[in-house]
Amino acid sequence: MKPSLRDEATRAVDGALSVGIGQGVNVVVGVVMAMLVPRLLGAADYGNWVLYRSVATLVVGLSALGTAEVVGRFYMPRAAGGDAHGAGRIFKGVVAVRAAATAAAALVGFGLIVRSSGALSSVADGLLLAASIGLQGMQAAFLLLLYGNGRLRPVALIQVLGSATVPLAVLLAHSAGGLRWVPAGCAIGDAATAILTVSLARPARAWVKGWLGLREYAAMFAVGGVLAASNAARDLLNSLVPYLMLLRSYGVEAIGYVGLAARVGMLAFFSLSMVGAALFPALVQVHETEGLARAQRWSDLASRLGTALLGLIIGAFLLLGRWLVPPVFGAEYRDATPVLAVTLCAVIPLWLAGQWARLAMLTRQTLAYPAAAAGLLIGYAACFYGLPADRAGLNAAWSLLAGASLYALTFAACLQPKLPARLVGIRPLLLPLLLVGACWPLSRLAASWPVAAGLTIAWAAAYALGMLLGGSVRPHEIADILRALRRRG
Repeated sequence: MKPSLRDEATRAVDGALSVGIGQGVNVVVGVVMAMLVPRLLGAADYGNWVLYRSVATLVVGLSALGTAEVVGRFYMPRAAGGDAHGAGRIFKGVVAVRAAATAAAALVGFGLIVRSSGALSSVADGLLLAASIGLQGMQAAFLLLLYGNGRLRPVALIQVLGSATVPLAVLLAHSAGGLRWVPAGCAIGDAATAILTVSLARPARAWVKGWLGLREYAAMFAVGGVLAASNAARDLLNSLVPYLMLLRSYGVEAIGYVGLAARVGMLAFFSLSMVGAALFPALVQVHETEGLARAQRWSDLASRLGTALLGLIIGAFLLLGRWLVPPVFGAEYRDATPVLAVTLCAVIPLWLAGQWARLAMLTRQTLAYPAAAAGLLIGYAACFYGLPADRAGLNAAWSLLAGASLYALTFAACLQPKLPARLVGIRPLLLPLLLVGACWPLSRLAASWPVAAGLTIAWAAAYALGMLLGGSVRPHEIADILRALRRRG
């Protein structure tokens, strides 16, 4: 008889339930915005906006300098242990580092925009981008304060409203003044989100007297910086691709296709990652009270369930995609269907790598992070520069998948020797993934919408059976989670 995961399920549900509903709403809002913005802006203007916005996202991500990792590894234990003074001093260091890095990031973003050849490359566009970067950096610092104190409901609320505020502001600006007003719309949307974050975080309560010593700060941020290297490299998949595509002479339509696909893929990834982040305190508790082997079993459960869910989404899209994309995003995005499918596939290795990264943090395998970052960049660059530029941007999407796959494999190779048991392997995931792969040839049989719908229903039933037979989803674990849900409710 398989051992129960009842304790892990209870802790997981307790941590995830507070953000689950918020993430569900966030997904709905994100999907609605992903439908509206490309249709109302058009492929060309949407591609220019994706290019402009990707610069801000890139430099803001690079300016984090490990602050999120410092909060997770150092701030949270002190705050949970009642050391408000020590936690407050750590938070002051996070704000100081983030402010300096954000100022530098704003200058870099300004330079990238004014030196680019895109439609949004004037000095005014650069200044508005710098303002957006500053606002996003401030928001990120105070969002970490909410997360570090376990206030996950305000975090979910900010993310839900933030996912709608900037796109809505962009749409209003575009309708009023065309593409030239889009940078102002971005800055206004970022300002509204930043004001909401500061008002909910109430940072004055965490601002204590005094500072830690420079050596303590240096040690914290040295560790945090190494850990953040992997996350910054991963963010290149979503942020840097449009800019590199422009340098390789891809058309703005192809940039729009890949930008749309990356946003949809990252929406799924970050939604799951938020739940994973909410579960991290439970994983830490299991590790401290019951040991690494028990914590690894919990991580294995999260990896398998997340991969199973992603496989279901990807398979359904492969069968229905060519019938859904034109009415959802517009007829001009019909050629984006295969780009969306390949980019969604890249979310699976990203999800697995995210779970293994948390195990690496628990086991203090710091070098796994830069090694995985190097693997991601090597895989991405080899594919992106080895394949020719194509009209629809499909080769750029294959580059995302190649980079994400090598990212996950490098994490696994570095982490496995330090673990008491084998990481979740290909065996429990093999049958579901083979069924997902079968959707590629099956999609050719979908000559009409009713046929595609029928094939999807039949395939989903076979996929559910494959998950049970392959062991990627185990009935006793589902029963434990359902019992935990009933106790929590």
